Amino acid sequence: RLDVPHDLDNLHSARTKAPRMEILERMRQDAGVVVTASGLEMALSRTAGSIVQSPVEDRLLDAVVGMEALLGDGSGEITYKVSVRAAAVYAYAGRNSLAGVENVTAYDVFGAYRKVYDRRSKIAHGVTLSKRDKRPIALNGETCDPLALAEDLLRIVIEACIANPELMESGTVERKLLDGLES
Repeated sequence: RLDVPHDLDNLHSARTKAPRMEILERMRQDAGVVVTASGLEMALSRTAGSIVQSPVEDRLLDAVVGMEALLGDGSGEITYKVSVRAAAVYAYAGRNSLAGVENVTAYDVFGAYRKVYDRRSKIAHGVTLSKRDKRPIALNGETCDPLALAEDLLRIVIEACIANPELMESGTVERKLLDGLES
């Protein structure tokens, strides 16, 4: 079992590699883990980044990856699927506000989340974001911070999935959507 040291923030903020390497070596020895330092360092730095104040881009990536973990199925058209499913779960949860914007519909969520996902894809693939890419996202006629939208929507979806674990099962959201059309 790997115990994360109390000074984990040193991994994130150290100006030199020496303190990082000492901490990593101690953790490897304590846990008996044999891995490359760079792989372990990357994993721990990401963990430290989520504990310590992370760059906005990393937080956006984490929020979208969290949504994929809940609602994705690993097959094609992931942007479309996760956006539709997130919007449907948002509606299923009976919500009408998101990231400080009121009267937000599921269709609004669908369109806005696709833009969040597009931004996530550019970040993940190393594309430099243009000024246009960095603008707030339109949501029901207002502007919204993409990170606030992604994190708030993830929180809503997590709450809904905890209350209704079947929402995470493949096909459940689509079944609820289509059943709703028949009633």
